[in-house]
This record gives sequence, structure tokens and C-alpha cells, in this order.
Amino acid sequence: MKRSIPVLIFLFSSLVMKAQTYGHEWINHDQTYLRFYLTANSLYRIDQETLDAAVTASGFSLASIDPRNFQLFYMGEEQYIHVEGESDGVFDATDFIEFYGQRNDGVFDAQLYNNPDDQVHQYSSLFTDTAAYYLT
Repeated sequence: MKRSIPVLIFLFSSLVMKAQTYGHEWINHDQTYLRFYLTANSLYRIDQETLDAAVTASGFSLASIDPRNFQLFYMGEEQYIHVEGESDGVFDATDFIEFYGQRNDGVFDAQLYNNPDDQVHQYSSLFTDTAAYYLT
């Protein structure tokens, strides 16, 4: 009888368990992502030549990608982008992707403190000013 009580407790507690979210739910494992780093708050432009080199290095052809399907992610959230010349469904030599990118700041570092008010500076990260952006 004493051994069955822990087993029953375990079985009932497993019914209420839920999986935790880790913040990677935005990743679609069927897609390829190009990662690039930014260190300044600025307007950025990715031209056809640069994008073609990156896509070719990942084993794909830019000619086979519909530019209307491009997505850009930063910190797990999709960012607004402007794709010039996307209406024809082909990424031509004069086409480009334009977006506003931000460097890494101290917003994410606030999670390291028991009291977020103890954070030294909200606009500067303790670790790096480099932000990773993902284009798919």
C-alpha cells in the first residue's frame, strides 16, 4: 500500500503537467533561414547580388524563390520589410529588401535580475550590442 501512493501521486500529477514554451516556436523547421548580424540602429538594404550569394551558399537558387514569401525575424517576432519589385514574383537585379534594424539593447537582460529595476542600463546589453536577424 505504501508503494502505491507515490505511484498514484505521480500518475495524477502527470495529467496536469504542461510543456514549457522556450521562445523558439516561431521557427518553421521546413524552411531555411539566413542569419545576419546588425550592430547599429539603421535602415538596411539587401540587394540582389548579396542575397543571391547568401542563398547560393546555403544550397538554393534565388531564381526559385518567390520574393513575396520573404519573412524577417528578430527576437522571435516577424519584422516589417519592403521588397522592391516583388509584384512580378521574381527577384531581379534591381530588386532589394529594405527594413529598419536595431542593435541589441538591454531589454532582454532585464530577465537576469530578480528585480528589473536593479538593471544598470536598459539601452545597453551586458553581453553584446550585436543583434541576430533571420531571413527566410
